[in-house]
Amino acid sequence: MTNVAGTGQCGCLAFYAALGNVTTGLMNPTTEVVAAAGELKRQVINTLLANLRDECLLRPEELEAEVKAVSKRCTASLTMEEKRCALAEHFVSQRKKSIKDAVSLTYWVWPSHIKAMSIHAREAIYVLDVKTCDEVRVQMYGYQDQRLGNGEAVEIGIIQPLATDAALRLFQDLVAAGTLPLVLVLRHSEAGNHFQAVTYDVEKYEEYTRHYDDYATIVIILWPSTGVAPSTPYLILMIG
Repeated sequence: MTNVAGTGQCGCLAFYAALGNVTTGLMNPTTEVVAAAGELKRQVINTLLANLRDECLLRPEELEAEVKAVSKRCTASLTMEEKRCALAEHFVSQRKKSIKDAVSLTYWVWPSHIKAMSIHAREAIYVLDVKTCDEVRVQMYGYQDQRLGNGEAVEIGIIQPLATDAALRLFQDLVAAGTLPLVLVLRHSEAGNHFQAVTYDVEKYEEYTRHYDDYATIVIILWPSTGVAPSTPYLILMIG
């Protein structure tokens, strides 16, 4: 487990750590980490903005929830387009903030960010949601092709809850097959929520990255034993 600075931007720092198996320079972000994690954050938000129209058309209820969470205005009288614009303006503002700056709750990582992280990384992201009572829930963030009402094919982020025992079996099978899943841990406490990253042994990670393309087919082999079916060759998993 790798910890990161608790400045309100822990979600972005944890994603940077998990994606690159980075374990140092994160609690007091170094110049190198600030530059690299900041660029990764910018790319993720660019992905989020690029997909915002499609997300709003296909998941309007998620738009409503996020606008209420980040907007300082009453949103009841806003049209759908006005809400989308308000959310886009917020994400642009978030993109400008340095990864080393402390930020308020409205600039924390939300589910839409993690979906964009998955699309950017081209692989599934598993979030272990650890409650204060040590209850753990697991969500898989991924992406899949869907169609808009006019028939246009688009790629959209998805969130799939996983039963804890099924997720554990899946992790065990993936690791046994040589695949290192991208995992974030979200810890809840009275002081606030905090993201951490699961990182791996350096040699094992380097071996995995050298053969990454080979592991896309492993999930297909594992499917019958896990009950989890791949929807793309990028380790993006959905419950079958």
